[in-house]
Parts: sequence; C-alpha cells; structure tokens
Amino acid sequence: MIRLENITSIIVHGGTFHADDAFAAALVLTAAGRDIPVYRCFSVPEGLPETVIVADIGRGKYDHHQDDARRRADGSKYAACGLLYEELQENLFQTEDMREDFLSRYIRPVEDADNGISDNPLTFLIDDMNPDWDRPEESDCRFHDAVKLFQNLIKEAQRREQAVLRSDALLTKAIAEAEGRVIFLEKPIPWQKKVCQTDNLFVVYYSMREEWTVQCVPTEPDSFTVRCPLPSMEEMEGCEFCHTGRFLATFDSKEHALNAARKCARENG
Repeated sequence: MIRLENITSIIVHGGTFHADDAFAAALVLTAAGRDIPVYRCFSVPEGLPETVIVADIGRGKYDHHQDDARRRADGSKYAACGLLYEELQENLFQTEDMREDFLSRYIRPVEDADNGISDNPLTFLIDDMNPDWDRPEESDCRFHDAVKLFQNLIKEAQRREQAVLRSDALLTKAIAEAEGRVIFLEKPIPWQKKVCQTDNLFVVYYSMREEWTVQCVPTEPDSFTVRCPLPSMEEMEGCEFCHTGRFLATFDSKEHALNAARKCARENG
C-alpha cells in the first residue's frame, strides 16, 4: 500500500507522453493532495528509496511492459494508471459505486488504448498535446499540462460523487413515494444508478433548463435503450419537445408531464 504522506517524487518515462503516464502521475498527486515533483527520464536510477513512485517505466510494480505483467480477472492487461488506481482508489472516492464507475469510464479505456486494444477521444487528445516535431523543448511543459487535465478530470468525478451523496436521501424518499411506476423529483438530482435498480418506468423532474421533463428509465445507467419509450409528441398533451429517440420529452407544466408519464406507464404496464 502506498504511504502517500511519505512520497517525495514520481518518475515516469521521458519522450512522447501518453494518457497512461500522465494519468498515473495525476492519480498520485490528487490522492496525496499536495504538490510532488514529477520527473521524466529514459532510465530509472538504481537504489531509489521507497518514497519514490516509478510508473510506466523500469519494469517494476507500476509498469506493464514486462512479459509477466499483471492481468485482470478477465485476462486484460493492466497499465500503469490501473495498477496505481488499484491502490489509490479508496483515497480518491468514498463509495464503491464511484470507484467502479471511474474504473469503467476512464481507467479501463486508457489501459486498453495503452495496451493497443482500442483508442478513444481522451487518449487521442493527450496524444495531440505532445509537442511538434521541431519543438521538443516543449515536451515537459506539455506533459504537465496533460497531468493537470487528468487532475481536473478526477476532481470533477469527486464533485459528482459528492452531489450523488447529497441527493441520496431525497431520491430514496422519491422512490418510496412513486406512483404508477413514475418517480417525481422537484429538482434534477442524479437518479439513474439508483432508479435502474427499481421497476419504475419514468422520472419526472424540473430540469436545469427550467422545463418539466419526462425521462424514460434506461435498462441500465447511461444506456439509450429504455424500458418503455414515450409516444409521439402529438399524443402527449402539453408536450413542447420530444426527442426522436423517444427517451425524453419536455412539457409546459408539471401536471401535463406527470399525466403523460402515468398514462404511458399504465398503457405499457
């Protein structure tokens, strides 16, 4: 286990940087909650103390380039960010839900890209942050910009977790009071994870765009496949907009939104 209070520096590889090494440094810095020097080199000095974290280079504990590199239970290879996240996740997030969410949203996609399985927009962005061929002197500065980007990404996920925790009691009450498999929320609190564990079909809430909204409960969080699609706009009184995917509609009043959701739930229950 990493003793964050004792860490004096972080070492990653030099040259072209990637999402993995930038992410690895950002995880340590964010978990430690303080500035720690990050050095980039092409070979790891011998005899380093345990207070130095070496990642993505040196074939050590937080590298993944050796033939016997660790693999997950499903057979996929770790990358440096995943090896560090495994030890640091409890320092970064309070709940197991968020730890798993962050792993699937960010850690695993970066690992897959670094291991040559599949790219994604985030890894393309970091690749594009490398200096031009004729400006190699900008490499360290640009690497640190990439690290800061990942630090901000982690902090936004932490903010999102706190929002979920603040909303938990409100959502629990709304689920208990649901009528006709329709949940009503006065505010647009995060609901998908918890509501997907119930048998409800629709959520009605007042959105940040100041519109009464009916949203279909998806088959799983963040999916566009829903349990029960909405009818056409013409079939719902007071409807002002209906997404072509029939998973969301807005209404001119709370009453019209609730009526539409409950009617659709009855007809498809």
